Order: sequence, then C-alpha cells, then structure tokens
Amino acid sequence: MVGLAQVRTEIADRPKLWPPQVAEPEQIGTGDGTATIFGLQFENFIPNTLTIFLGTSPAVGSPVVFTAVSPADYTVGAPDPGPDGTAATNAIITFLTAPAAGALVAARYQSVAFSDADLLVYLTNSQALFSDDRTILKCVHRDVIPAIVADQRRMDIITDGTYKRDPAAYIAAQLKLYDALGKDLTGTPTPGSATPALFDGALLSCGYTPQR
Repeated sequence: MVGLAQVRTEIADRPKLWPPQVAEPEQIGTGDGTATIFGLQFENFIPNTLTIFLGTSPAVGSPVVFTAVSPADYTVGAPDPGPDGTAATNAIITFLTAPAAGALVAARYQSVAFSDADLLVYLTNSQALFSDDRTILKCVHRDVIPAIVADQRRMDIITDGTYKRDPAAYIAAQLKLYDALGKDLTGTPTPGSATPALFDGALLSCGYTPQR
C-alpha cells in the first residue's frame, strides 16, 4: 500500500531547510513599532523547525545582523495538515510586542512543497486509476509536475533553490519527465483488471487485454 512518505520520496518533496543555510533568513516584513502580525511566504513548514529573527543594520551600508527571537515572544497560527502526519501550521506569526520601527522580520524553517492534504488528493486519484503500487507512484509524479512548474515557490522548495541556476532547463526536464511518465502509464493494469502471468521471463498467452 502506497503511503504519503513514499509519495514525497517519489517527487523529491521531503522536508528541506528554507532558505538554504548559505542564504540569509527569509524576510517576511519590516517593523513599524505598531504591527504585530506577519506572515511567512510559504505555509507548509514544520513547526518545531521554525526560527524567527529580527534584523538590524549597525550602520548605513553595513550587513544586516539577525538575532533569533525567543519562541515565548510570538505565537504561530492554527493547525493545518502537515507533511507525513506531522502537524504543520499556517503562515501567521503574531508578536506579543511589536518589532521596533525599521527592524527586519525574518524566518528560517524546514518546508515542503505540498501538504499532506494536497498529496492525498493526488494519491487517491491515482489509486482509483491503477492497481500496481509502482504505477500509482508514477501517476502521482506525473500529475504533480504541472503544479510544480506552475509555482516558482514549489520549485524553490523541491530543488533547494538550485533551479534558479537555469530555470528553463529545469522546467524543460520536468516536462520531458511528464511525457515519459505518461508513456509509461499507457496500457498498465487498472483496478480489477487481470495481470499477465510470467513464465521464464516471458509473458504467457492468457488473453490479457490492458484496460485504461
């Protein structure tokens, strides 16, 4: 039986650090001394990996210095489906005390491109079409590709941001894979259909007719 963990492995959507460690934390807003609510740009994150930072520049033109904020100083939004059954949360961060005017509000966390709820829809649809586990995974992979290439944020997460080195080549490779998976799925067994018997590595003549 195919599970969500296998689906994530198939499409390379295991939790990844975002932004990558070599990059600065993700800026999610600038304090004005009054605002207390800020939002992550991407919501499918793992709660216990989230760190919120406040950044200030010691002098004009100097690099920003980011300091981690204690989790006791902010709250995170209501529960939402997360990866592999781990409760994730929505993107709302609420400070108990408003960040000072000019302070950069930033975040770093592990994230996934698709929530459990998202992937369950693809998995359920594929299981209704095919009976073999490997074929089901291929079907899910084919079906999520359009959602991936249509959303830069998802491509960022799945590739750890490396797709930006050559976006056109990455998208072309995904579309080529989409076509290849479609061909692989043609004529494969569907739920309730017969499966051809094998004898010494060859198909026996057993009146098998693939169904689609």
